[in-house]
Parts: sequence; structure tokens; C-alpha cells
Amino acid sequence: MDTIIIIIIILSILISIYQIPSIKGFVGEKLVSIILKSFIKDSGYLFNDYLFDMNNNSCQIDHILLTKKGIFIVETKNYSGVIYGYENSQKFYQYLNNGKIKNEFYSPLKQNETHINKIKKILNNNINVYGIVCFIKNNFKNKDIKNIVSIFTLKKYIKSFKNDCLTIDELNEYNDILLNNNESNFINNLKHIKRVKNKKNNINKLICPVCGANLILKKGNYGNFYGCQNYPNCLFTLKKE
Repeated sequence: MDTIIIIIIILSILISIYQIPSIKGFVGEKLVSIILKSFIKDSGYLFNDYLFDMNNNSCQIDHILLTKKGIFIVETKNYSGVIYGYENSQKFYQYLNNGKIKNEFYSPLKQNETHINKIKKILNNNINVYGIVCFIKNNFKNKDIKNIVSIFTLKKYIKSFKNDCLTIDELNEYNDILLNNNESNFINNLKHIKRVKNKKNNINKLICPVCGANLILKKGNYGNFYGCQNYPNCLFTLKKE
């Protein structure tokens, strides 16, 4: 049996035993990092828990994989229950206890899109950067969204990208740039938490948490929403409640 599969099974058992959110999150991200490491044996780089500063806001990305096939930004979600959401939705929904409990959370696709835009600004706006959302427990029910995968289909999905688009020299260059912008050693957890709270306060004041411009009420195909005044340079949006 594949060593990776064995590790996944063992860690999955740990997930089922320990339901503490912090432990579940750690184990989920560890599972994904083990799979992603298999793509950097010959060439490429992997960043886990990448933290960087932009416009006085700290931003955390679960995983950044640099390969000849392109750059993959992977968001890991280790939620219980049943998860529903749509590609253009601002929110996803979690159903627990046979649907008796319903929780909502910000779309991981939108979160992933924001991370992609920031990484492209750091590196090069013309490079291929792909977003992936991995639900560890394979409990996302809308199967038509290709870049939402489970822990068991993550490797297959990345392998589906056949053509090389980056050279080894480019990979080395982008790795150096990301290393220089990695703030993990400079931004401590308390500071990061404080910035997250400030971000929420800005949103409540209709101030864009990404660039600091005003959020303007707009009409869209899926209802009213707030969009950044700096669009298209800033793509942040917020659904109107």
C-alpha cells in the first residue's frame, strides 16, 4: 500500500478521535502537506502556513506549491457535517446533526481567489496560478466545481495539469521572492489576530480590508453586494445581508 495512503488513514483516525478544532485543523493541513510534498521531489518548492504582509494586513495561506505545471494555492478545510456552496456564492453552508444545525462561512473559493491575486502581485501577474480548495472529509456535495477536491482526489487533480509552463530557473526565482516576502518569522500570532479583528472592523465600516478604499453598493446577477471602489485593481466583494 502507498505510504501516503497509510499516513492519510492514520491521520484520519486521529481526526475522528480528537474533535478539538485546532487539532483538526493541524491534522488536516498536515495531510495536505504530505501529498503536496510528493510533487517537489525533482524540482519545485512547497510553503506551508505562508504568512505575509500587504497594505498593513497580514494574510495567511495554507499551502503554496511551486511546480513546472504552475503555482497552486491550496486552501484546506477540515469541517464536519455536510457542506454546500456554489462557485459564485459569497457564503458556504455547513449542516450538522442531520440538517438540524446550519452554519454559514465565507466562501473558501472567494478566499482562495483573494490569495491568488495577492501572490500574483508579489510574483508576476502573467504567471499561471491555480486555486484549490481541499475538504479533508470529502463532505462537499456540489461535485461540479472542479477545483474543490477531497484529500483522496487532491493528487489526481494536480496531476491533471499536463503541460509545463515554468522553467527551473523561474521556479528558483519565484521561490526566492516568496522567501523574501514570508513574514512568518516577523509577524507573531497575537499581531496576526489583532489584524484580523481590524479587518472585520473595516468591513463593518464599509472599508475594503484589502486596499483601504470605500466599499460601494452594487447590483449583480446574484443580488446586491458591496464592491471595492478600486475595482478592477482590487477584487474584494462582500454580499449585502
